[in-house]
Amino acid sequence: NVTGVQTCALPIYARTQGSGHLLSVPLRVDNVAVAVLTLERRAQAFAPREAWELRLIGEASARQLVHLHDTDRWIGARALARLVAWRDLMLGPSYTAWKLAGLGLAVLITMLAILPWPYRINTPIALRSKDILFIPAPFDGFLRSAHIEVGDVVRTGALMVELDTRELVLEESMAAADAVRYAREAEKAQAARQLADMQIALARQQQSSSKLELIRHQLAHAQLRAPFAGVVVEGELKKNLGAPVRKGDLLVKLAHTGDTYVELEIDQVDVHEVSIGMRGQFAFVGRPDLKYPLVVERVDPASTMREGRNVYLARARIEADFQPWWRPGMGGSARLEAGERSIIWLLTYRTVRYLRQVFWV
Repeated sequence: NVTGVQTCALPIYARTQGSGHLLSVPLRVDNVAVAVLTLERRAQAFAPREAWELRLIGEASARQLVHLHDTDRWIGARALARLVAWRDLMLGPSYTAWKLAGLGLAVLITMLAILPWPYRINTPIALRSKDILFIPAPFDGFLRSAHIEVGDVVRTGALMVELDTRELVLEESMAAADAVRYAREAEKAQAARQLADMQIALARQQQSSSKLELIRHQLAHAQLRAPFAGVVVEGELKKNLGAPVRKGDLLVKLAHTGDTYVELEIDQVDVHEVSIGMRGQFAFVGRPDLKYPLVVERVDPASTMREGRNVYLARARIEADFQPWWRPGMGGSARLEAGERSIIWLLTYRTVRYLRQVFWV
């Protein structure tokens, strides 16, 4: 035994063929024996140095011989040989760690491609009120008192603002006195059969009565009360007490709290996934730990520019009671349930969409 080269003297083959000495040299490729070269000689046995030289020659020429053997066969035989070699490599004991790692990776990819996972669309939201009442000054006057501040929750009929009525009270007394005086003058003219003077007095009486009704109407509206329960979203008036106001000036903006909804800003890349009746949850920025259910009721057909991007506004119904700390205009985020997708799709769809958009594939 000389470094893996087996020698034998006078075996059965040598006796039958008349050979004196035999030498078997394995042909190895990457330390794997692919063939055996057998040499025979009658005169004398192969010396260890000769065996070493022959083994070296065999290893140097084995790779080329294997290549010639593979390329010399027809394509079917070559394909079958490669399949057999691949099978032996996969099922053999070599590279066990790499095989286990590859098997685990294949199982993981298969699970990611098969197992479903909920797909949710994230979108910014804002709390809106369907009814926002603008309460202006009913007449020219002065601000007497303010009983509300921005953010206050008011009940139906609650007193919010009062205007100064002292001048109106004086004008009411004067108009009432004029009406009485003109009524007396009309009676006096009628008694004296002065019909023209009577008609003039009656006209002036009617004018004074109309002015009196107008003043009393203004007095009745000098106190501004809430027509419904809501939240004051505009109306910092306490710092302007005594200031003059003109008819039509905005005093209070009141948002109805009994009919609020959520406004969704759906990005244009996700709008095709959103449909009426889709459910989801939303949370406000100030309280992300509290989540409330919602249902999409409407999606606008036209886009709107918001912060340099195209979005589609949608309206969602809140399936929860109005909370006292909610205020119209509050912002947050919502997650809409858009069905189930495979996990690998959820991990790669943004990248795939970007590549398709860039390369038009």
